[in-house]
Amino acid sequence: MRIVIHIKTLVLLLFLSKSICAASIFGTVTFKESTPMAGVIYTEGNFEPNSVVIDQVKRNFEKAVYVTHPGSKVTFMNTDNIRHNIFTRNISIDFKFNSGLLETGESVVKSVDWEVNSMTRIACFVHEGMEAYLVNIPTSKYEALDFTMPEFISKKRFKYSGRTPRSLRPLQSSVNFVLNDIDPSNSLYFMIPYKPILKLDLSGDKEQSFDINYGDGVIGSIDINLKQ
Repeated sequence: MRIVIHIKTLVLLLFLSKSICAASIFGTVTFKESTPMAGVIYTEGNFEPNSVVIDQVKRNFEKAVYVTHPGSKVTFMNTDNIRHNIFTRNISIDFKFNSGLLETGESVVKSVDWEVNSMTRIACFVHEGMEAYLVNIPTSKYEALDFTMPEFISKKRFKYSGRTPRSLRPLQSSVNFVLNDIDPSNSLYFMIPYKPILKLDLSGDKEQSFDINYGDGVIGSIDINLKQ
């Protein structure tokens, strides 16, 4: 009986210890130049394989960024009223994929077996200018960052001369994010297209500001407020 009680007490103490250590991060990513279309910010954590559906509507991807994990399944679906041919070609991680022509209602499933901690551009062979990003990270502690504005700009207004009559989204320079139930002793990671991953140390003050700098000058900042 005493052994059982001691075990229950130990489990309770471990649970309380984890709860006390867990923290939330409230932050803002701001670019003063070279604003990307999408990004992701994340920290270490457990994960389970998930199912991600990438769909199109009115010649645009539904989202600017999709996040998946190793061992997951990604479904490239076409519910648009026209054909699409989704592809990616990321030479740096030797990842190539081509869905072939997808008629309305058709789909193709791809297993997530490419390099982790990577961000890959996906596009459409048929429609110039269609693009989004697919992220593969080994953690469920993340926030996808979408810098596209909700409203569309017509091609004529934007002076865009692509082949297809699609609308374009302008970019916003600042996006807020929240990460809950994280271990503040872990590092924070920031990823945008075509740039190295930035590793941010959370061991300093509760409120910190990090420069977004890839060696060629500061192009923005990440401001965080750590709350326990």
